[in-house]
Amino acid sequence: MEKLLTIKDVQEHLQLGRNRVYQLIKIDSFPKIKIGNTYRIPKREYLEWIQNNIGKTVFL
Repeated sequence: MEKLLTIKDVQEHLQLGRNRVYQLIKIDSFPKIKIGNTYRIPKREYLEWIQNNIGKTVFL
């Protein structure tokens, strides 16, 4: 089974604040799963998303 990341995991990895990560999650292309009131981010898809956006500006 694939590992799911938390908001805090993404915060630490990208060195962003909590509000910025929630803004990132609102982007349609950003991989996420909503379970109740919480979000989980599939690690493999997240890393692919990062790789596909290297050199691009992500507007929040």
